[in-house]
Amino acid sequence: MRRWTGAGSATIGERYVAFNRWLMDTLAGVPAITGFVAMDPWALPPERNVAHLREMAERGARGVKLHPVLQKFEPNEPRLHPVYQACSEIGLTVLSHTGPARDGMPFAEVPAFAPMLAEFPGLTVVLAHLGGGKWRDTLAVARAFPRVAFDLCEIIEWAGAPGAPTAAELATLIRVIGPERVVLGSDYPWYEPARTAELVESLPVLSRAEKDAILGENAARILGLPV
Repeated sequence: MRRWTGAGSATIGERYVAFNRWLMDTLAGVPAITGFVAMDPWALPPERNVAHLREMAERGARGVKLHPVLQKFEPNEPRLHPVYQACSEIGLTVLSHTGPARDGMPFAEVPAFAPMLAEFPGLTVVLAHLGGGKWRDTLAVARAFPRVAFDLCEIIEWAGAPGAPTAAELATLIRVIGPERVVLGSDYPWYEPARTAELVESLPVLSRAEKDAILGENAARILGLPV
């Protein structure tokens, strides 16, 4: 297990558990914010991760957030299998970063999620950024796994940049995947949610009803939020 090497005697696992508890305690009085807790396959043994996850669900967590690039794991990492199974049983969503890593490791490229999606077909999964810099690979995975959903934060901010889709290409990708499977996302604090919403409003191709779904209706349905 990796351990925190900075000041203090607490392990990284203890700090990670304390952070999640602080988060859910803080959000207990803020019903407008839906809490997703951190989950790391290396910070705790699998059985302790599952116990911690169940505790967080009792405190109101709706899902977990993963960042395979920063956390250095493949999405189908066996240490996460018990977590995925618990999420499926409890009804929690798994939200994960997607996109290429600067060092070339394919931890979070969308095709890397295919084995995990095949292993846990009943799991609710949202893949962030519509694949990011490897957005051209997203459609094949979306077609193979019709339950998986996506968010469009970040990628919509650099539409039209070199290597990125144009606004029309992005809207067409969303239309082909199915607008009912795409949610707003924020990637806050890197971007302002209001600005991202404005960019959704400006997309071509998509209808008014499809944009409304992306801006909130889909998330409410996918996450089981009260509306």
